[in-house]
Amino acid sequence: MYRFMDSEELEINQINNLKMIHIYDLTGVNAMAVYYDDNKQKNLCVMDKHYNLLVQRVLELYSRSEQKDAIMMDPSTKTLIEEACKGIGDNISPITRLGKKYSDCDGEDIPRYNKDTYIRTATIPIIKYYLRELYSMLDMEIEFKEDVLGWQGNTVLTAKTSKDERKMPVKYSFENNTSFSVTVGNFLKEKCNITFYISYKAQSLEVSFTSEDAAIQGDSLYTLSHSVGTSKTSIRVNDVTVYYEELPVLGTDIDTTKQDYYNKLLDIDLSTTRVYELPWKAYHFSSLQQTETDNICRTDFNTGYIDSNAQVIFARQYAWSDIVNKQTGLNIKTSGVMMERVVPDKAEGLLQTAFLPVGYYSAWDYKNRLENKYFYEEIKEK
Repeated sequence: MYRFMDSEELEINQINNLKMIHIYDLTGVNAMAVYYDDNKQKNLCVMDKHYNLLVQRVLELYSRSEQKDAIMMDPSTKTLIEEACKGIGDNISPITRLGKKYSDCDGEDIPRYNKDTYIRTATIPIIKYYLRELYSMLDMEIEFKEDVLGWQGNTVLTAKTSKDERKMPVKYSFENNTSFSVTVGNFLKEKCNITFYISYKAQSLEVSFTSEDAAIQGDSLYTLSHSVGTSKTSIRVNDVTVYYEELPVLGTDIDTTKQDYYNKLLDIDLSTTRVYELPWKAYHFSSLQQTETDNICRTDFNTGYIDSNAQVIFARQYAWSDIVNKQTGLNIKTSGVMMERVVPDKAEGLLQTAFLPVGYYSAWDYKNRLENKYFYEEIKEK
């Protein structure tokens, strides 16, 4: 889709004929200097708006160059650049592995299923969990009956409290591929709203909430690395902190009867994966593989979430590699992918897979063959 670009973005997109690349440390952060064409240069650090775009353009041009030896680089930069470009088109990077089965398929440009509808359905357990916790904190009981789906998957929750039975309308609003807000009406009393803000990241999940009507604010951060999981929750009423707790998120085992299903759903090897169970019975998966040479430490990450209810499953998966020069500490991110999968009806078992843009660090075969494409296959839960 065409759009207006600022002058620096236009300049970077027109870089050609690389002459020299230099990656260096600028007061504790990565920076890149590029010399190209006839005496032209571009110099940005990670704090600059278009640093990622500059790295993307440089890696793209270098990987395609037939005269790589003519491009001047110091040994440290050359080590990073060559490792970052390693495996492009050779099916050896973790990203290509994730998309390998689809690389020769003709993906569809338009999805058959609107993923937003199914995100609404699959993530309702998060909302119910926080509503129960908030009611409990206020010494009130709440029970939910079966959901009633409305227009575009928005929901009406029927809740029975210690005082009455009420309808709680639920409206979703999507900010981007990984973040959305959810407004629930009739919270605590009629015409009292509460809004939840939910953001999925590769190794963490953020949930915050606010109700101006009830003067309640709070936030939870779930940090889910391969080695340890933690959750921190803070709640304020009338700007006074009334609750704060930091807890471990413990690893768990997947039901053995479902392991093959989850392996296929996330394209991940559960035998080398740490699995966390979140309080609303969703799962986070974390796998990493590390390789080292004399100069380079490369860590390949593979993480994912599965949210579901009785009928729908929504999965998201991230993979990327972090390449570090052990002598200089300089690093570059590469081999990026973000995959979303929807099973609209477990009984029917049709799986929709989408590959989303992740920026400069995705490989060129990913960008050309998979990005913004939709693929379909059958998957059955035993």
